[in-house]
Amino acid sequence: MPPQACGPGFEADGQAGCMPVLPEGPCPRGQMAIPGEARCREVTPCGTGDYGAIPRQDDATTQFVNAAYAGDDSDGTRARPWKRIQDGIRFASSAAVVAVAAGSYEEDLLIQHRPVQVWGRCPALVEVVGAVTESAALRINSRNASRSEVHSLAITGPGAGIITAGSRDVVADRLWIHDTMDFGIGTEDSAGETSIAISASLIEATRRFGVIVAGSDVTIEATSVRATRPYSDERSENGHGVNVNYNAQTARRPKLTLRASVVEQNHEAGVVVSGADATIDATVVRDTLQRSDGRGGHGISIEHAAPYERAKVTLQRSHVERNHGFGVFVVGSDATVDATVVRSTQPDVDGTGGVGILAAMDPATRERAALTLRSSLLDQNHNNGVNVLAADAEIEATVVRATQPRSDGSFGRGISISKFVDLEGRSTASIRGSLVEQNHDVGVMVIGGDTTIEGTVVRATRSKRDGTFGDGIAVASNGDDARAIITSTMVEDNARAGISNFSAAVLLVSSTVRCNKIDLNGEDEIPDRPFTFDGSTENLVGCGATLSSEMVVRSAHLTAPQPIDSTDVTER
Repeated sequence: MPPQACGPGFEADGQAGCMPVLPEGPCPRGQMAIPGEARCREVTPCGTGDYGAIPRQDDATTQFVNAAYAGDDSDGTRARPWKRIQDGIRFASSAAVVAVAAGSYEEDLLIQHRPVQVWGRCPALVEVVGAVTESAALRINSRNASRSEVHSLAITGPGAGIITAGSRDVVADRLWIHDTMDFGIGTEDSAGETSIAISASLIEATRRFGVIVAGSDVTIEATSVRATRPYSDERSENGHGVNVNYNAQTARRPKLTLRASVVEQNHEAGVVVSGADATIDATVVRDTLQRSDGRGGHGISIEHAAPYERAKVTLQRSHVERNHGFGVFVVGSDATVDATVVRSTQPDVDGTGGVGILAAMDPATRERAALTLRSSLLDQNHNNGVNVLAADAEIEATVVRATQPRSDGSFGRGISISKFVDLEGRSTASIRGSLVEQNHDVGVMVIGGDTTIEGTVVRATRSKRDGTFGDGIAVASNGDDARAIITSTMVEDNARAGISNFSAAVLLVSSTVRCNKIDLNGEDEIPDRPFTFDGSTENLVGCGATLSSEMVVRSAHLTAPQPIDSTDVTER
């Protein structure tokens, strides 16, 4: 990944990736940082005077609110402000500003009949505390409330933070939404088309979801969504940072744009995109926690929704780190991952999982996944760096490095292209211009699928802890046809075989296989299904002085690497 590919707020890490510029430790409660900021800060400055930098203070239409006003003659002027925000909203004309001074306002707000702009002095000094458990502290409902704006407030309460339904072009800016007993911001389209832009905000320690979207269009920019808590102390599900879902009732397909943001320390999943379109750019998704059963904790989950609405996601210039189970989980959907780092995904409690990127068919619906992976770095993940399971993948100009084995010493593979052991469904993949190095067990594993490897380096694959395996490229039938075409590729310094073939078909063209313990190995693993090694005279095989164009294939009675079970998808 060249330095110029790094997104804004990121810098080259010297290891073929990009790192976000962020504070070294977690930010204190009520403070935040986005990529490019090395220090934590308040959500927005408070300014001076009762109303700080709130705009249009000299406008005759502006309604003023100040909980500290001692008089009983409020009329919404600066001299005689309202004491409740809802009074300012009620008397505001269309698109007027409601300016709110410091104070804690214990009330549920409703914007419904016309668009208004509610401005607080700053979230550190102005807080709306909702009162109703089953509702939200702020509701923006109906088409008439479209283009409403909320700025520079803190919001908390026993219900949700903000709900918007049937309102378009809503703005939520420089907010601190925290410690609600339900989601932070929710949108749904049952009352009509709904859209919201969330910017420069901190959504912290809400429950179930930081942001939940059904059938709506949402833009989230320069925002921190963190520490979302599960449904309840007794029920550990949910706790997602951002969740975007297709709405089957309205048949509306939502759209998410997530940019220049940090999604961290959430539960079960950092970002979920189900049956929706999404672009995630220059964003950090990290440190997602597991459920109480030791499962989940995925960084980004990309899933299809009934009735077979495929999600379509572009993830670019981003950083996905220290999540659990899967860094990026793609099932029955389409994903393009470009110029992104997926690093240090942690395994589940049983030692499985920890995969950098999974692209898989849904075993229940047989809906296949399609992955395009370009100019990215997968580093220090577990089990598999990239796992293509009964799916289709194009991998280009990508580094897959140092995948770690499971706790029992198995796997640790760089790239796996395979079918389900117990279901039909072959994988197809192309790997071009990539580097696969310092992985364990197998660098590139092909089981019952078709793979093209071109202009790629596969090197320094390490053995398992017991000293077995360590193949650069392994191609195995496992009861089905398996084919690999390897062109202009370097396979070197692997612990066992450079290329191993188990009742499969390998075509080797214009490639170098050198200095492996065994350069080329073939085994008739399945009776009546002999392995085949075909090639060209432009290949070089051997090591040092023995390097030659002669393809000598040994049969050292090697054992084929272990296939992958479908429970890697179904039990997550």
